[in-house]
Amino acid sequence: MPTLSDREIKELISTKKLIITPLIADNIQPGSIDLTLGNEIDILQVHASTTVDLTKDCKDFLNTHTEKKDISSGFELLPGQTVTGHSAEYIEMPRDVNGFILNRNSLARIGLDAGLSQYINPDYKGHKIIQIRNNASFPIKLMPGIRICTLVLLKMGDTSDRSFDERHNTESLTGFIEKLRKSHQDVETAKSLDKSFSDFMNRRIQELAQGR
Repeated sequence: MPTLSDREIKELISTKKLIITPLIADNIQPGSIDLTLGNEIDILQVHASTTVDLTKDCKDFLNTHTEKKDISSGFELLPGQTVTGHSAEYIEMPRDVNGFILNRNSLARIGLDAGLSQYINPDYKGHKIIQIRNNASFPIKLMPGIRICTLVLLKMGDTSDRSFDERHNTESLTGFIEKLRKSHQDVETAKSLDKSFSDFMNRRIQELAQGR
């Protein structure tokens, strides 16, 4: 699955197959696009004694334990702290292109990791979630508009069956799974018939050898 060059990225943008707005020309790299940080972050407020049960839907937990914070005046990210940011850019992906987020080298060198939430689906629409963690031993000041991560785009072999909004709709997959199951059952039945016939032939050969 080849990554897209700046020429291919600009072609997708010019034909409106890929939408990135606002688009900053300097953010288009030879094989990627830098994304900038929006003006709001989400901070997870969880006591150390709290246990998160992953067998339950985490969305309700996140909704009740997340504080939204405006960072227009900046935000000091403490050592070991993780927050959820969003790209300032609104993104609409084509149905045949996906991508992943990478940390920027200059940020990695000071201990900031903005590449934790990596994947972006084909047909995605929205402001990309960006998990940001301070791995350094000192606070790091975040500001809206800083180049926070790099988006690498990849061309898929075909368009996806389901749109991004339909990603949790498994109806189309049910028929596919049933067809696979039936095919597997047919194979197992054929194997059973082959074994029965083979057993019969072996018994018959033994009977003939014994003159029966």
